[in-house]
Amino acid sequence: MPSDQKSSEFHQRLLSIRNGSKIWWTPYLCAFLVLHTFFIYANFIPMLSPILLYFAIVHKSIIAIIAVILCVVDLLMPLKLPYYSHTFHEWIITPALIGKMLYFPMDVVFEVDPSKLSKEKNYMVCIHPHSLYGIGYEAYAQYLIEQGFEPLLAGADVVFQIPLVRRLLQVHGATRVTKTEIKRSLARKFPQNIVTLAVGGIAEMFCEETPDGKGEIIVAKRRKGHIKLALETGASILPCYTFGANQFITRISKRGSIFEKVSRKIRASIFLWLDAFYIPFGFIPKQVPMLVVVGAPIEFPDKMDTPSQRQIDEYHEKYLTSMTALFDKYKSRLGPKWSAKNLVFEDFDSKI
Repeated sequence: MPSDQKSSEFHQRLLSIRNGSKIWWTPYLCAFLVLHTFFIYANFIPMLSPILLYFAIVHKSIIAIIAVILCVVDLLMPLKLPYYSHTFHEWIITPALIGKMLYFPMDVVFEVDPSKLSKEKNYMVCIHPHSLYGIGYEAYAQYLIEQGFEPLLAGADVVFQIPLVRRLLQVHGATRVTKTEIKRSLARKFPQNIVTLAVGGIAEMFCEETPDGKGEIIVAKRRKGHIKLALETGASILPCYTFGANQFITRISKRGSIFEKVSRKIRASIFLWLDAFYIPFGFIPKQVPMLVVVGAPIEFPDKMDTPSQRQIDEYHEKYLTSMTALFDKYKSRLGPKWSAKNLVFEDFDSKI
């Protein structure tokens, strides 16, 4: 039976705030918007670097000088990956998460209660869609944390080269999304035995609804690396879908656009969107209902040194079937418009 986490300590706190006076929502909403703004503008930091240097050197701007010093110091300090900070989570992530779940609103469903997940094995949460960023990640991660887990998040290698952003990711439990690092993560013992992977990656950022509005496009059909990793490590896969993740912004950068072509070339996202007030690159998201659903584990056999292509294809088909079933089972919770939608897998070259 699906678990809506109503007995969770975090859920009870959220419910108390949600049912109370909206004036008490303010600090949480502010926390969410600040963190949300940081995440969506993080990719622009390298582009702003020449501007900061100009103001620091030419105009002797104190703010620019401080910013440059902070960036240099951050780049000189080595990262410790993965590293999980409970203090950071408690004081920064949790208030922002409460604000996020109040703002949209957002709910979380686990098909298998997090308390029933084994501490003796490894799990890979495969989340769709990527959208502007993994907006549903902290929501389900919170319930795993309450069970003693320290969930890890696999991020694109390029983001670990961006000053300040990489430091935030470090304390957020991030690790590099390379085959070597993910395999290492899938060999870790409890409490770091769960890692999240955005299977669709940057390519999925440029996907949204089908032209008729009746389908949500995700990138999974030609992506099999996560399946091979699960077979090689014996880890179980938890399929995850965030309903509403494609709707909280208006995309300008779509599949086939110059932005996508540049992103393919540099292997990093160059993305244009409109916010709730149709402001380009705006930071106020649309208030659309969201539902984050984590499906039942897809079990894999014991570790295989060299899984065959037949085995990879077989379990990949199970993954696609599980994602479709998850989508169809919960889509109606968001209303009649969603009831008519279907999950659509990409029919194009998704290599970015």
